[in-house]
Amino acid sequence: MLTLDTDIINISRVGKTTAKYLNNLGITTVRDLLFYFPFRYDDFTHLTPIDKLIPETSANVVGKIEMIQSRRSYHRRMSITEALIADSTDTLKVIWFNQPFIARNLKVGDTISLAGKIEGEPGEMVMKSPVYERVEESPHPSASASLWRDGPLSRRR
Repeated sequence: MLTLDTDIINISRVGKTTAKYLNNLGITTVRDLLFYFPFRYDDFTHLTPIDKLIPETSANVVGKIEMIQSRRSYHRRMSITEALIADSTDTLKVIWFNQPFIARNLKVGDTISLAGKIEGEPGEMVMKSPVYERVEESPHPSASASLWRDGPLSRRR
């Protein structure tokens, strides 16, 4: 039977190689494994309206895609995907680099959740290379709140 003080090598499916990697992280017992927390935690439950965004901060925004296109950059030979996202308050320009598949996966009218750093100045703000996820619209505001709290939009990295 496992206890909190059981050595990590005695856990099922943990071999010598995995134990070595865990030891490098400072995990030697079951207790260490249970209390090892991720480096960064992204909390997508706090939504920010686009008109309340502050430059040089991280934010989570939900809005509809009004425009999306992918093009090639002439200087660096890279693909640039640009989108215009709108909520009930304002619009936000979003840019992804070297990810042309985004323009094929997302369409005008899709509702998406974006999380990332806001750059630029008020009135000309841009979110570059944000994490995104398509969101199904909910007819009920409380239903969407539970999706953020308990659903796939609350994740760890």
